[in-house]
Amino acid sequence: MAQISPIRPSPDPISNLNSGGLKSGTAGSTTRTPTDEAQTSSPLQAQLTRLSSVLNGLQANASTSRAQYVQAYNKVKSGSYTVDPLDVSRSIVEDMLTKQ
Repeated sequence: MAQISPIRPSPDPISNLNSGGLKSGTAGSTTRTPTDEAQTSSPLQAQLTRLSSVLNGLQANASTSRAQYVQAYNKVKSGSYTVDPLDVSRSIVEDMLTKQ
C-alpha cells in the first residue's frame, strides 16, 4: 500500500511577489509577512503531520492484520489448523471477566 506523505508548507506567494520588484507596504496594499504566514500555518502543519503519522501507523497495522488473516485462512483451508481447547476456554473466561 502507498504511504501517506506528510504535508509540507507551500512557498509564500507574497514573498515571491515582493522579490519580483514590487515594494511592500505601498499605499492601499495589504501584505503579510512570512512570520505571519508561519504563525498561521504552524499549528495546522503540526496537526497535519501528526494525522499523517497516525494514518501511516493504521495502514501498517492493517497490512499486518491482513497478512495474519490470510495465513490463518490458508491453514484452515488446508486442514492444518487445530484448535487448542485450553486456549479457547481461557479466552472465553478472560473475556467474561473483563466485561464485568
